[in-house]
Amino acid sequence: MYTEKGFVNGSVEKEFKKAAEKSASIKKILDEAEASDTGKNNYCEVSHYFSGSCKIMLDEFKSGVFISDDQYEALLAYHHSITENKKIDVYNRFFNPGNFLDLDMNEKFDFVFSSLGFSYEKIYSFLPDVIGLLKVGGVMILEIPSYWFFRDNLNDHENIILDYSMKNDKKWIFSEPVEPIIKECGAELVGIKQLDDEIKTDRLELAYISSLHKLHKAHVENNMAVLETAGIPEKDIVLGKALLAVKKNEKTLNKDNLFSI
Repeated sequence: MYTEKGFVNGSVEKEFKKAAEKSASIKKILDEAEASDTGKNNYCEVSHYFSGSCKIMLDEFKSGVFISDDQYEALLAYHHSITENKKIDVYNRFFNPGNFLDLDMNEKFDFVFSSLGFSYEKIYSFLPDVIGLLKVGGVMILEIPSYWFFRDNLNDHENIILDYSMKNDKKWIFSEPVEPIIKECGAELVGIKQLDDEIKTDRLELAYISSLHKLHKAHVENNMAVLETAGIPEKDIVLGKALLAVKKNEKTLNKDNLFSI
């Protein structure tokens, strides 16, 4: 099948190999979920990028769902599930507020996660919709670049990216704390933990994940004037890694939610 990114059938071998390299990351996310004592009935992965996680997750959970905002990545996830003989439900939805309502999945999942597939901007604009997928007591874990929240001991690539970001896309200057957003959703921030692991990525993926819209547009349009002055390497970008963990709280009765429980 053809998408804007090309033919899915023509790239599965390369994409499946790339996904296999993420297995260690998926296992660390799963270990963190087990440490948070989440249930094991079902899980949902919300991610722009296909990760091949079903091969690992369905050994632990009874059922799984994959939601991507990209048709090509959703098709890869479906194709991979068939190849691995793992049954998951796959959906293609834009990550905009309210876009999950028709899926009828509110408070359905024990565990929700994303392995470097949830953008910086969406943490502020779309996180309530994702937390809404969790059952009471459910856990959400996002694997993210650590420099989003930790600014000490940055490597050369991270320093270059932050310098570009502040001068061009104006990210990282006006960022609000994420904890109030989480609390408004009836959840708690368990923590944001730096890992010893590294993320190896390229400029296109970096631009999407870190919401660097001008850089992403320049890459897609092959605008060399912008790309060369950005100073960010095209490939082999190394970033620190962190996990953001959230747990859905028990509902409490008060005057504001008396008629909504």
